Amino acid sequence: MKRILSWIVLAALLAAGAVSIGGCASGDVREVESGDVTVQSDWTPIAALMDAFPGMPIRTNPDKTECSFALHACEGSFAVVTDGVTEYHKDISVKGGELVYWSNAVSDDPAQSWTGSDTFVEVRITEGEHYVGYAVIRIALPSTQNTYIGKVIRCIEFPSWLGIYQEITEEWLDQRIEDAKANA
Repeated sequence: MKRILSWIVLAALLAAGAVSIGGCASGDVREVESGDVTVQSDWTPIAALMDAFPGMPIRTNPDKTECSFALHACEGSFAVVTDGVTEYHKDISVKGGELVYWSNAVSDDPAQSWTGSDTFVEVRITEGEHYVGYAVIRIALPSTQNTYIGKVIRCIEFPSWLGIYQEITEEWLDQRIEDAKANA
C-alpha cells in the first residue's frame, strides 16, 4: 500500500512538473550544496618534512560510507603512506570518511615539485553506478609565501527522491566541473 501511494505521489508531481526524472539540462537536475568534501585551509611542504602531514588534508563525509569519492589532481598528486612508504598518485578513489592528502609532488617523479600558483582537485561522487555529487577544490600558492591555500569552491549533491537517482551523465558532470574551475 505504501509503495502504491509513493508511485501515485510521484506520478502527480511528475504531471505537475514539480519533479523531473531524466535529462541533464541544467534546469532538470536538482542540485543541493553539501559539505561532503572539506579541505584544511593551508599546508606547507615543510610540514611533510616534519612528518606532520604528507600533504594538504582532504576529508570525505564520514556519513557517506556507501559512496565512492574519485579524486583527480590537476597538478601535484595525492600522497598515500603504506607501511611507512609514501607513494604519489594523480588519481585516487576512497570511501566516505577517508582522509587523503594533496601534495605538490609530481606523481610520476616525486623528487620534482609542482611550483605553479593555481591548481584544482576534482572530486566525482558516486553511489553504485550513479553520480550523486561532485566537488572542486582550488589550491593556490601566493607568490609571497611558501604555503598552499586550499578552498572548496563548489560542493554539490544530486539528491535522489523516493530512491530514484537523477540521471547524470559523465559529460554533463565534466562540464559542471570545468565551469566551476573557470569561475573560480
